[in-house]
Amino acid sequence: MDLRDKLERLGVRKGAQHLVPRPAVELRPHGIERVLPGQIVENESGAFYLTEETYLPGYRHGDWPLAALLEQPAAHVLPLAKDESLAGLDFREAVFIDTETTGLAGGTGTYAFLVGVGYFQGDSFTLAQFFLRDFDDEPAMLEELAGLLDRHSALVSFNGRAFDWPLLETRYILARRPAPLAGAPHLDLLHLARRLWRVRLASCSLSSLEQNILGVQRDGDDVPGWMVPQLYFDYLQSGDARPLTQVFYHNAQDILSLVTLAAYLGQIGADPLGQCLLQGEDLYSLGRFLERSGEPEEALRIYEKSLTCPLSLEVQHGVALQLSLLYKRLGQMEQAVQLWSSALGQGQLYPYVELAKYYEHQAKDYRQAQDCVRQAMELVQQAGYGNRWERQRDLQELQRRLQRLERKLGG
Repeated sequence: MDLRDKLERLGVRKGAQHLVPRPAVELRPHGIERVLPGQIVENESGAFYLTEETYLPGYRHGDWPLAALLEQPAAHVLPLAKDESLAGLDFREAVFIDTETTGLAGGTGTYAFLVGVGYFQGDSFTLAQFFLRDFDDEPAMLEELAGLLDRHSALVSFNGRAFDWPLLETRYILARRPAPLAGAPHLDLLHLARRLWRVRLASCSLSSLEQNILGVQRDGDDVPGWMVPQLYFDYLQSGDARPLTQVFYHNAQDILSLVTLAAYLGQIGADPLGQCLLQGEDLYSLGRFLERSGEPEEALRIYEKSLTCPLSLEVQHGVALQLSLLYKRLGQMEQAVQLWSSALGQGQLYPYVELAKYYEHQAKDYRQAQDCVRQAMELVQQAGYGNRWERQRDLQELQRRLQRLERKLGG
């Protein structure tokens, strides 16, 4: 028995004639091309599936038309972004991007199986969705995606700086291709949203902003983001793309919300005291951001407006504290003293301490300063004030202040 006979007895056969070819993806009964309108795009690197939809200028997403963004120069967003690299941002030349991936941890083993890219053409908005029918489609998809992205000059995303864009850059590196839009301006709206709404909203996720800010109500075709990877793996196993219609809808809604969120933020940047920010908590958040950004006069106007709105007691205390300290910093002591005096008796230490400082160092009324310190010590010793370490720390500081005042009075 020769070697060939032995191998055949072991089940090893030479050649590929006996192999059953794998069915082409497009021949599956419920393949993506039979579920969602689109086209198979072929290039030198292979093929992938592409869907496109155009939204006319009057199309509204929630409370806002998409074209409203074109009425807001990108410069209006810059005061909220505080990012010099965005100085050249032009929304007409930007791409709005969002990915659906095989995992949420990122890394070299994570694929972006659906990449949504939106962009303006005139006053209309085009949404293109690049889909991997299988992992073998990635080279073709990356090639075509790069061609589209390189026709634009900037990126707009939601958490894209931390997740979507690094993931795509990794896929290009692994494919040994240069990543498109290298060094281009990238506006990540998540950071702006947190600056404005983290006080009022329990979550600053895009879905939360849709419900609470943008007036967007998704229908039953949506799917939670955490389910997306498993739906794609199920599709790879079964070839049934019908459940993926929810993923395409989810991705499209995310991109449309990027457009209207950018328009909303542009309106706030253009007119912080206008009709977009009507909640006191949001004004408080904006004021804190502006103050930290070196715009105290603008922050002062925002704080003052915030105090005219309905506020929870906790936020009201926070606004009064920040505003009073800003008055003090700007030398407007009469307004600061008025706020500190109105905050007495509300269980807060700072108005007693600040008034004591004012009476000691500016009014030179040591007796009044002494009274403020003694009232502060009574507050600190009340049950329920802070923890043991805080109570001890504050008492020691107040005692040092009281001793200094007593020495001044004795002199």
